[in-house]
Amino acid sequence: MAEGFMERVAAWYMEGTLQDDLDSFLETYGKEVVVGDGEQTHRNKELFDMFSNVLESCLKIFCKKEGITDLEFYKRCEEEYQENATNKQILAAILAAASYEAFISLVADWKEEQEEEKEKS
Repeated sequence: MAEGFMERVAAWYMEGTLQDDLDSFLETYGKEVVVGDGEQTHRNKELFDMFSNVLESCLKIFCKKEGITDLEFYKRCEEEYQENATNKQILAAILAAASYEAFISLVADWKEEQEEEKEKS
């Protein structure tokens, strides 16, 4: 059952709206997030809340289709993240909305990718 669930999560993530919204958020606000100092800034908290709201609005639609609660969704994603190496990037983005630490980690990875792309050009 988890495989079918993850296939549906991946399709939902890739179908456009969610991925576009999260990419847009990172492009707009990602540079403002302070990573690496271990302290939670007021601005980081504001940005985390904004990020969570973006995901939550999309998540409600998916959960309604699946007939599950938000909590059940996150639990299943967390289990899949721990058990399976596939779709890790998608799961990391989704789980980042549920955890400040995961959000900071996601943004740190995004910043690193941006730096690598800049160095290539």
